Amino acid sequence: VPEFAVELYDISHLPDESIRGEMMVRATLMLMKHIFDPHLLEELPRILSLWQEVATAKGAVDCLEIIIRYLAATLPSEKREDFSRAVVKSIKESEGIMPTIAQKWVEEGFEKGVEKGIELGVDKGKIIDKQAVLIHLVDRKFGISEAQKQKVLGTEDAVKLDAALDKILFAGSVEEVLGCL
Repeated sequence: VPEFAVELYDISHLPDESIRGEMMVRATLMLMKHIFDPHLLEELPRILSLWQEVATAKGAVDCLEIIIRYLAATLPSEKREDFSRAVVKSIKESEGIMPTIAQKWVEEGFEKGVEKGIELGVDKGKIIDKQAVLIHLVDRKFGISEAQKQKVLGTEDAVKLDAALDKILFAGSVEEVLGCL
């Protein structure tokens, strides 16, 4: 049975200049060093700038994206806006990897927005269809006033509309049907 040991190195007391090695490792260690530092947001542009030197390295964009997402998730909510400004500032000041990540996020956001818009449109279309069917059936069975039509059109809850549609089969009055709304 293999035995594993965990080694923990506290680098928080080391000067930044003593953190050496490959740029991706250096940037990651610098981030870890400053993660609880109250001046993290001031250090962030300098830390992110280290990534410029490895912009073409395989996996650099994905690694940086993970780090930025980690920061966004772990920062206290009152510092997130400052964090966003620091990242935007770094993107504007750089020419390589940061704009690539920004463009990727813009595209992802656009795609998610389109998907959400389609989803909302489909849901709204289903509601409009249920409203139209309910108005038609109530009108055919009992007749419907303008006020009653407006009540149906003002209801956007699919569950309530379904209940009214189910009720119409055996209802004795329009009020019984519209009472579901």
